[in-house]
Amino acid sequence: MPQRVRQNGVLGAAFLGDVKACVCDIASRHSIPLYHLFSTYCSSEKLAVAQLKIVTYSEDAIDRLHSLLDEAMVLGVPAESALKPQHPFKVLRFNAKYKAGIAGRDAHQFDLVICSILSEAYAGMVCSAGIDESVTTAAEKKELHKISSLLKMADEECAKLAKTLRLGNKHSDVSGAESGIHTLSYSLLEQYVNGSAVVREIDRQIAAHAGARISAQMDIDGDIERLAFVNINTVAKLNEALLENSREIVAFAEKWIGKDNGGVFDAGIALFYLEYLLVAKKDDNAFCNEYVLRFISDNDFSARYIIPTYKSIHGAEEQGSPAFS
Repeated sequence: MPQRVRQNGVLGAAFLGDVKACVCDIASRHSIPLYHLFSTYCSSEKLAVAQLKIVTYSEDAIDRLHSLLDEAMVLGVPAESALKPQHPFKVLRFNAKYKAGIAGRDAHQFDLVICSILSEAYAGMVCSAGIDESVTTAAEKKELHKISSLLKMADEECAKLAKTLRLGNKHSDVSGAESGIHTLSYSLLEQYVNGSAVVREIDRQIAAHAGARISAQMDIDGDIERLAFVNINTVAKLNEALLENSREIVAFAEKWIGKDNGGVFDAGIALFYLEYLLVAKKDDNAFCNEYVLRFISDNDFSARYIIPTYKSIHGAEEQGSPAFS
């Protein structure tokens, strides 16, 4: 990892990109699916501020991630408000905030925030309803407590169900929804693409670079087979690959499509260019030819451009900012 975050937008963004890759690797190795990673970086002549926000699917993953990340990073002790519900009427863990650095390095500290999608959902519902929790009455706080309790209950029931499924299928490749490693099926892939903020953001950026727009219609026909060809056969692996390769997917798509061509792309186009990118990363012409002939066309003409397209963006992309910023 870079030794420090300098007061320079490019280096600062690249630093956060490396930290994201570290987080994705740790989460993947320990089967902790992540909903999203957000990063922000701003700098001036006298100040540089960097923040990484990790959103997990479940509440218990917050403590697991903290323990794992503390082995790779230097995490300060979080504020007391992050360790417990913020007041007696809240049962969800909210943002766990840390000052973090890289172990053994002269690293600029950055803010690390870990929260669950449940607390994000709760905050979104309260905000959309126009509720200011700082001025609510005791009776209103009790009603809000009911909402957070229902979300917490749903999280716990899902964990119980996942445990039951794992016990009932211990000789199966499927180990339950909690771990995110269901073997991909059309319905699972459709559900993932529909609900994934990662896919939506990559789709949006691909369309923006091409001067196009994303339609409401989803197209994932053939994606399961193409993903299997590049050894992605679970939701967890797909989510990890999208997060890990987000900026290169966007850059590859821009080169492949062309800039400002216009048009309309179906939702889920991020998967199509992820597949192309992973094929290119093999750096094997025979592999590219097989991919194109099996899934794309009855001739291998386009295969000759896959690896050169990847190589043309790789050097520039190393100096650029992450796709998620």
